[in-house]
Amino acid sequence: RKKEGFIDEQDTPELNQVYNVGTTSSYALSDSDLAEDELRLRGLGVPTYEGESPDELALVRGASKFGLNLSNRSANSVTFEGKDGRETKLEVLCTLPFDNVRKGMSVCVVG
Repeated sequence: RKKEGFIDEQDTPELNQVYNVGTTSSYALSDSDLAEDELRLRGLGVPTYEGESPDELALVRGASKFGLNLSNRSANSVTFEGKDGRETKLEVLCTLPFDNVRKGMSVCVVG
């Protein structure tokens, strides 16, 4: 039985893949690699994004590679559009900023 307010694999399977790609790629690229990649993508007419950290950019780029594109981000929500044009909106419950002990940041969401 599905719990109300929880996202599971059947709802958005792409999000499960995105986490794995984003966490891996965020550590594989330096800031200068990301900046060069951003310039190349702009030249190709590919949508580009800005973020507070390389982790954020890596997650958004990883999602895009799986056909899940960021269409809107506010302080209270994040919206992705899938290959089929269907939008998935997630409410941002809290943000845990980058921490030197954990070496990362977290965002708690519900959809």
